[in-house]
Amino acid sequence: MKRKLVAILLCVAMVGSLSACGNKDENKGIESTENVENTTQNNASTEVMFAEEDLPVLTKLADYGDINAILTEENKPSADEIEQEVSALITNAGIGFVEVTDRDVIQEGDIVKVDYTGYQNGEAFSGGSATDQWLNVSQNCQMDLSTGEATGGFIDGFTTGLLGKKAGETVRYEVKFPDDYGSEDLAGQAVEFEFVIHSIHKDELISIDNITDKMVKENFYKYCQASTMKELKAYVEEMLNYSAIMQYIVNNSTIEISDKYVEDRTKLYLNYAIMNSFGMDLESYLEAASVSMEDMLANYKDTLKEGIKYEVISEKIAENEKLDLDEAGFKEYIVSMYPETATEEGLNAYYAYVGGGSTQIGKTFAISDKVVKEYFRNAYRESVK
Repeated sequence: MKRKLVAILLCVAMVGSLSACGNKDENKGIESTENVENTTQNNASTEVMFAEEDLPVLTKLADYGDINAILTEENKPSADEIEQEVSALITNAGIGFVEVTDRDVIQEGDIVKVDYTGYQNGEAFSGGSATDQWLNVSQNCQMDLSTGEATGGFIDGFTTGLLGKKAGETVRYEVKFPDDYGSEDLAGQAVEFEFVIHSIHKDELISIDNITDKMVKENFYKYCQASTMKELKAYVEEMLNYSAIMQYIVNNSTIEISDKYVEDRTKLYLNYAIMNSFGMDLESYLEAASVSMEDMLANYKDTLKEGIKYEVISEKIAENEKLDLDEAGFKEYIVSMYPETATEEGLNAYYAYVGGGSTQIGKTFAISDKVVKEYFRNAYRESVK
């Protein structure tokens, strides 16, 4: 069974925090690869006034009163689907690698979790510090938490001094930058790196097969109120059921959406995404990439149109059921998951992210989505009592 809305409906935090495009690794200067110019994350959004005649019109809303009639055996998620979604949720969370518990000394092939700081002439140098880094001591590189693969590489000797050391230790030793290193201040220079060794791990990612209830609580409770694997699976099942309900309503409702509105929303989204990713507007990107506007829009319009339908239906159900669109309550809820939304700038950045570049659309949709989701989750729970 295809569920187009799963990515939207599953735990919103798993999409990534507002700063997900950043990296805890503040240091790109110790990598052995050539330096790459950092892209500025603009969190750009544009408020667009859409003409009344271009706005979507819901002419028929599907009957959603009987949850059991919607959630037939054909629509309900199977045990395999639930397992797959839970597995994806855990993998996407990037929890880390399986910890070594039978020893505390670092050996060849180990992954270590560390903080490090680089010092030149006794002073910490710019770009030489990072926290909570996963390093492969044998391959002298970082590890990708999404794939479990080695990524990039460090200057020679960077991780060598960690072998034989213990978890809990702070280690400091000298490392020399290569003569042809990209930074003139560091090229050919001997510096010291200090490592705080947090823990030792196997070269094996945390997955559905080895995650513990303690890990579930640490990584998912804030977002999903799940303290155990059983509760996490129950949460995912509820979200998949909700996805099936919403997909049913979308498929059986009639919404008139003008081509102009879809195109304008798609341009807004693309401009927002490209500005945040590349620091340039859509027109400049198309010229640089030698891509036509028509081809770019063709790749995204259908997906955006589905998202627009979901927005319209969520807002209509919230209106029909007289659900409390409590803006203050929503702020409290979202700040509990994303502390950076406590500021007006951070909250607007979140709304712009949800609204595909529009703060106002994102705000309206985010609040209605939350209350409609709760409405159907409660209805489902009542239906299975």
